Amino acid sequence: MTAPRERASISGLKPDAPPTVRQVYALAAVLCELCDEEFPKDREAASGLIERFRRQLGHPRPRLEDSARRARRA
Repeated sequence: MTAPRERASISGLKPDAPPTVRQVYALAAVLCELCDEEFPKDREAASGLIERFRRQLGHPRPRLEDSARRARRA
């Protein structure tokens, strides 16, 4: 009997790489489920949910507009 194949993973290629977009969406969906929240349907709903969560956590700048924008990658 041969050993089971290990699952192919992008992390095996570059373990220190940031999460993929797919991983971020999966994480967000799981967190929404854990909080008994519906996954936002659009950007406006997502911004509202983020702001609400930030307020609940006592974030000093809960609105996304209050946060500094990150520089775009070239």
